[in-house]
Amino acid sequence: MGRLTLTNNREMHQWVLEREKRAGFTDFDTVELDGVFLAVHRKRRRPVPNFLRLPNGDLVACAGTLVYKNMLGVKALERLYQDFDGDIERLRKDAMGSYLVAVKKGPSAWVFTDKYESVFAYYHSSGNDWIVSNTLAPVAEVACRKNKTLAVNEFALLEETFLITAIGKETIFEGIERLTGVEYVSIDLKARSMSVTPMPYQRVITDESDHTLDRMAASFAGRLRARAESLREAFGDDITIMATGGMDNRLLLGALLGVGVKPTLAHAIGMQSLDDLAIARMHATTFGLELREFEWRPYHEPSESLYDDLYRKHGFSLAMGLCKDFFTGFGEGPLGERGLTVTGYYGEMIRKCGALDHSRHWQECFARSHFSLDQFVDFFLASFDQTVRPVMCSSYDAFRSHFRDKIAACADRFGVQRENGLFRGDNFQIVYDPYVRGAHPKWGSLANETTCCLSPLNCDEMHEMAFEVPFAWRQNERFALRVIKELYPPILEVPFICHCQSLRLRKGSLELREPWLRKLASGAVHRLDKSGIGRCVHKMLRPLHLGSKIEQAETPLDRGQGRQYADPSAEGRKAKEREYPIFQSLVEAEQQRLGLRVIDPYAYRDMLFPLAKCWKLLYCIRKVREAAAAG
Repeated sequence: MGRLTLTNNREMHQWVLEREKRAGFTDFDTVELDGVFLAVHRKRRRPVPNFLRLPNGDLVACAGTLVYKNMLGVKALERLYQDFDGDIERLRKDAMGSYLVAVKKGPSAWVFTDKYESVFAYYHSSGNDWIVSNTLAPVAEVACRKNKTLAVNEFALLEETFLITAIGKETIFEGIERLTGVEYVSIDLKARSMSVTPMPYQRVITDESDHTLDRMAASFAGRLRARAESLREAFGDDITIMATGGMDNRLLLGALLGVGVKPTLAHAIGMQSLDDLAIARMHATTFGLELREFEWRPYHEPSESLYDDLYRKHGFSLAMGLCKDFFTGFGEGPLGERGLTVTGYYGEMIRKCGALDHSRHWQECFARSHFSLDQFVDFFLASFDQTVRPVMCSSYDAFRSHFRDKIAACADRFGVQRENGLFRGDNFQIVYDPYVRGAHPKWGSLANETTCCLSPLNCDEMHEMAFEVPFAWRQNERFALRVIKELYPPILEVPFICHCQSLRLRKGSLELREPWLRKLASGAVHRLDKSGIGRCVHKMLRPLHLGSKIEQAETPLDRGQGRQYADPSAEGRKAKEREYPIFQSLVEAEQQRLGLRVIDPYAYRDMLFPLAKCWKLLYCIRKVREAAAAG
């Protein structure tokens, strides 16, 4: 990102420096400001200057990726310092990226993230001592060492395990909070004190009331095109984009191709279906792009020595992957070879709700004229209720009440009004947005430790314009397809895969729909899911979706490398059968070590990944306590 840490305690500062050296961050700057200590570590593989010290003693430091007024590195920091007058919101309008910035001017310093907090920042204070960092593990280890213990927030741990992220300011540790995009850290250097100051949320309202679907899509495409031109000016062709068969990365690929950028495509073997791989190859062949394929298998039997090394390097990011290849792909694979990795995160803001795209209840809830807070919570926790409630060791009612309070607080923080206690249906995406802010940054934060990584969609002029896209325009990807057509029409000729489901493009109406046989299978799955018959029907009909284009692109699958890639879903089923008992026993043993009882792992019978993630989070908590005890 690399990494950035501020503290007013010299011992904490030295301890963090030694820890980051062991993690491989050996290229860094450090400075003392009247008893406040700053450490700025550069990225592992493609370092970009992220620290500027001025002759008058002022400074600017950055973690993550910051493009400011089309500039990168020292030039961006110099211009940002010149422009900064304490008005963070105004400054962020000219910035693009995923960043945590620290600015010192005179006797004060400010620390703030991008508006959508796509770089996590954590802070902890104990007595007169405090620490701020974009990495959880050092903050947790220092806090545990300082306080002799650090309580676990069990509800936040459940959210991190089963919902990808804990919503809002909470972390899995009591006393450590996340810095949101509607607040900043204010540091009084004379007093060596730190406070967290709220900022009023300034919603960007776009007057699109007289726009048709096509006009609004053209407006959105124009804004995205301007962002792509900024990236071209800052990075040229030194850009990698993750290539899948879906909509979000295709949207960005179309934007880059439309302004003359020829990005490198990267595809992770094992994370998507073979159809995604075939479509990535079609993109490369059709548009004359380099495609880098690398191993990224999702399953791996646990090894204490392996995970000790991964925790030392990556801290709590360890919980994101189930194998060493996952982390090697960031540090040694193609994602670390280019100056910038572009992601399609936040693309579902103009579509539906990411992993919840295919939820019938989602469509029913979003299409309502009004919905209550309880209806939203019930919708959100629908799958959580079915899979987690039976294994929760604490009260589910207490968890739901806690979660409800957090959603209400987030809605209030972002200024979402209620009429007679009800939200308007067209505000659904805004209420959902705090989850997006917590779930999406995790992958990008890990990538930012190695090279620059951002999503061009993470800026208010597009992120918040998406709030105004009516539900009817989101259906069947109508709005997104029109944006792509404005950006680069030829890319519509390549087949589509969305969330491992193939869709057919209807060119007349410009919308995506399931093939009728697949839709029939989907209905069978919905009705017969409990018996398992529906899934069999779905699997039998799945090959009918893309036809000869995919078959041609998949011949041969190994691109001359002498082997065929196995179907990741088949690998997943085998791993699930083999590794379930392993992770069940690991979770049980780890809970006993920590004196916790969060879930009953032997009662859990759903996806393997959350169970394994639960173990990894518990393992990381243990490593925090061990590091603190070691001193």
